[in-house]
Amino acid sequence: MNGRQIRWLLIPAMIALGAATAHAQARSIEAAVRHVATEISFGVREGAAVALVSVNSDTLRMSNYLVNGLTEALLNTGRVTMIDWSRQRDGVEYTVDVDLEPHSEGFRLIARVTRVEGSVIHGTHSAVVMRNDPVVVSLLGQAQQPALGARQPGVGAQPPGMPRPRPTYFTPGHRWGTFWLNTLIPGLGSFVIMRDTFGGVFQVITGVTGHFFTVFGAIYYHPGIALGMTILGILSQTTWMVYNIARSVSFTEDALAFASIPEQWNIAVIPGRGGIEQVALTHTRRF
Repeated sequence: MNGRQIRWLLIPAMIALGAATAHAQARSIEAAVRHVATEISFGVREGAAVALVSVNSDTLRMSNYLVNGLTEALLNTGRVTMIDWSRQRDGVEYTVDVDLEPHSEGFRLIARVTRVEGSVIHGTHSAVVMRNDPVVVSLLGQAQQPALGARQPGVGAQPPGMPRPRPTYFTPGHRWGTFWLNTLIPGLGSFVIMRDTFGGVFQVITGVTGHFFTVFGAIYYHPGIALGMTILGILSQTTWMVYNIARSVSFTEDALAFASIPEQWNIAVIPGRGGIEQVALTHTRRF
């Protein structure tokens, strides 16, 4: 048997060994957190001041688990000093951003370490997480565990029959914009910004009716009828303006619609003292 034949016989064995090794590298989420924390701590100088800046995953429960787990694991290495990024930024030498993203074996926990001085990416550390890990299944849910090879919705696609999700929370900018647009044209802000059909229709009826009666009362020749129309107009306009203020301030959408956001939306949490300081919704496009 010559050398070429030996090489051809070894190729399948090497492929099988590589596949087995790759599969063996998949860890539980707990082991993956410890592995990544250890890699981070030995990747920076001993005693360095490190801050966990953000953690991204598909659910708030998972993000909370990762925040607490990574913080504890980093402290347990005894090699770094953990800084609360939300309260103290002076003296921080390295920041850590963490993502839990899909992987062929299940998920990949990846941490990017950035040196604050110069904003230089110092390194990345990752670990593959088993798809069927009980903690992962519990925190992400079975709906977040698609079978390998299953066809996934395209970016921005909605599952059949599911309404477009609408936010349960509106920022002060959303509410001020809604108020001023409603003041300019009754109901416009509610329709355009908050997609509030009932609130928009109610303001169209009361606002337009109020304008009509007020103007018609001012030009109508019969004093008694004109006065009555003017009073009705003022009452209708007052109702519209008060409702505009109350609706712009208090309107929220059904939380169930918000919970149906597709999986390309992620929950990003900002760690703080004693837990989570801030929660943000982020959208990821993968090419």
